[in-house]
Amino acid sequence: MAQILKPERQKEISKWLGKSRVIESIEQLPGDASTRKYFRIETSTGSFVLMKLDKFDKEKADQPFLKVQRHLDQAGVRVPTIYDWDPKKGFILLEYLGDTTLLHHLRKVDQAKEERVIYENVLKQLVLLHLNCGPGKGRAK
Repeated sequence: MAQILKPERQKEISKWLGKSRVIESIEQLPGDASTRKYFRIETSTGSFVLMKLDKFDKEKADQPFLKVQRHLDQAGVRVPTIYDWDPKKGFILLEYLGDTTLLHHLRKVDQAKEERVIYENVLKQLVLLHLNCGPGKGRAK
């Protein structure tokens, strides 16, 4: 369920994103238990997720989210692409992966062969995660 977006937040997001994209809509998404806020952004070039967090230092780029995203990406695990970021505003623009969960998707599958392919892809990602991302398996740069 989408949350009501405060006008000042919408203005801030529109100003930042409007430099490179024509914004059609901004919807605040339900958050997790952290202080981060998430917004689905519909633009002339597609859908994105904007993560809003506390301001951070661009030189260090030591946000845990950024470290983990780089680490998993370098290991070949499928994670959302980071398209843009603004440390002074605490914005990170991410690839939008959609609303469909694995379970919801599997409920629509009626062919055993298709279901098998889906599970094989999931298992490949889990194997990559286990082999390349555990303790002592390298660090994101």
